[in-house]
Amino acid sequence: ITTSDGCTAAGGTYQGDNTTCVSNPCTVQTGACCQGASCAVTTSAACTGTYLGDGSVCTPDPCATDAGACCLDSGQCQNEVPADCLALGGAFQGTGVACTGQCGTPLPVDCPGAFIDTVTGDDSDTNDLFGCGVAIDDNVAVVGARGAAIGAANFAGAAYVFRNTAGNWSQEDKLESNTPAGNELFGSSVDIDGDRILVGSRAAVVGGQNRGAVYAFEHIAGDWQLQQEIVSTSSQAIQRFGFSVSLDADAAIIGASADGQMGTNAGAAWIFIHNGSIWVVQQKLLGLDIGINADFGVSVALSGDLAVVGAPDAPNPTNSRGAAYIFERSGTVWGQVQKLVGSDTPANGSNLGTAVDIDGDLIVVTDDDALHNGMLTGAAYVFERQGATWVERQKLVASDGSDGDLFGSSVKIRDQAIAVGAEGESAAYTFVRQNGSWVEKSKLARPASVGEGAGGSLDWNGSSLIAGAEFGLTGGFETGEAHIFDFSCEGACCINGNCQLEFEADCDAAGGAFLGTGVECVPTSCGLAACCIGDFNGNSMADPSDIADFVNALLNPPTGDPDLCLADADESGTVDGADVQPFVDALIAEEPCGV
Repeated sequence: ITTSDGCTAAGGTYQGDNTTCVSNPCTVQTGACCQGASCAVTTSAACTGTYLGDGSVCTPDPCATDAGACCLDSGQCQNEVPADCLALGGAFQGTGVACTGQCGTPLPVDCPGAFIDTVTGDDSDTNDLFGCGVAIDDNVAVVGARGAAIGAANFAGAAYVFRNTAGNWSQEDKLESNTPAGNELFGSSVDIDGDRILVGSRAAVVGGQNRGAVYAFEHIAGDWQLQQEIVSTSSQAIQRFGFSVSLDADAAIIGASADGQMGTNAGAAWIFIHNGSIWVVQQKLLGLDIGINADFGVSVALSGDLAVVGAPDAPNPTNSRGAAYIFERSGTVWGQVQKLVGSDTPANGSNLGTAVDIDGDLIVVTDDDALHNGMLTGAAYVFERQGATWVERQKLVASDGSDGDLFGSSVKIRDQAIAVGAEGESAAYTFVRQNGSWVEKSKLARPASVGEGAGGSLDWNGSSLIAGAEFGLTGGFETGEAHIFDFSCEGACCINGNCQLEFEADCDAAGGAFLGTGVECVPTSCGLAACCIGDFNGNSMADPSDIADFVNALLNPPTGDPDLCLADADESGTVDGADVQPFVDALIAEEPCGV
């Protein structure tokens, strides 16, 4: 304890008049510092390696060579080895992966989503099968309609682009093949990433045969322009190339479920890379044990150096019950690293691999014909990477599942939340992660959507989920539709002591305090019960006895609560002449606060 001058003379930092050393304000914060694989506790300034944060420790060793980012249910990221991450119920993002930007924003457990819109093509007609494929990226959605007629060419197919402007989803463009012909099924599959769209046309004529093709579009100068027709390297007559597509920045994977290299209808998938001007093939993928009718390539998913391919009729070990195959890229070479099967799928009759998705260290593989409680309801299997191995973590089923629901028709992972389509039930189900497990949060269905096939395709990006309903009715005709659901859920927001329902981002932008998604405004939400405007005498209403205090506040404007809150009748944040009329109105009303 000394004076300010004495502290400065001694080369110290003065903490302020009347401060004490009882709680030792001079304590220097320390934490774990990783120098390579070695860990030491030191200060941030003294750490010459990677400082893991104040209060972090070296036990268990966070600098072990196999440690990496671990995403917890809360969305928090911390450096852990795979086993410890798993024990915490987290999702391991990979050895050596830093936490920066890895875990995204998890879906709030109290955010069920809400139906907001249905879209269809401006020229949709009967049997267009609009919604057979859907994809969404921020405020842009693309919907395939493989049955659409182009002129006299029936089932030539089309894809429609929609953009969200101020909450309104409206059609922006209609995409077609450069040479549309009948029965090419353009729009069978779609995906979008930024300013790129891929549209599969699994029966497109290539070299005089219905081999299939994928069409690449880019958003240039306000228009979606066709850039390339992508074809396989095989000369086989019917491949169903484009049956499925997945786009990830400058890479794409395309499924061809009828490729015959490994046997009739065994299937294949191709990886393409965008070299800055065109898409070029990098490698053809084949499951090591696939054979006749495996349907390898019915579903595909791509994320960075990992790809997943579904094969609903792949053998395991000798019966056709389906599987999914994981491939990993090393340099420019892709190799199969694991084959995934469900722990309880039957020997025959299953469709494991109906749909697949991958996000970080999570993979979901669906089986729309899976047996559950004696019924063929469908199921989704969640796999998580543990070290170098993918292990099954959970089997997801619908809480109200019944025969023929086709739960697993489609699937999408979004920041550890999972959406599963059930075409037979015309719905999609969301699951959120809590304490290391996934629990059903909501069933999404448009009112009166029975029989539409909603959920046969779906995609989920940011705050929007889109579900295709290829049998949906428009004007009494079975044209197909797509339903959009919103997940930017509102909650109580306190702004200048006033509570209103806002989205979290809007609340933050207004300088408010967000109390949580789904939280309702009540009289005490923002301390309103303790701050009744104009009520200086504390009798729960403004009355004549409060006038003198109000005038005093006008003459000597307070800068802090409670007087600021009491006198700021127009809730502008300051006390001034604009508060006089609202205060007089409160006097005249003679109503208790909160009424």
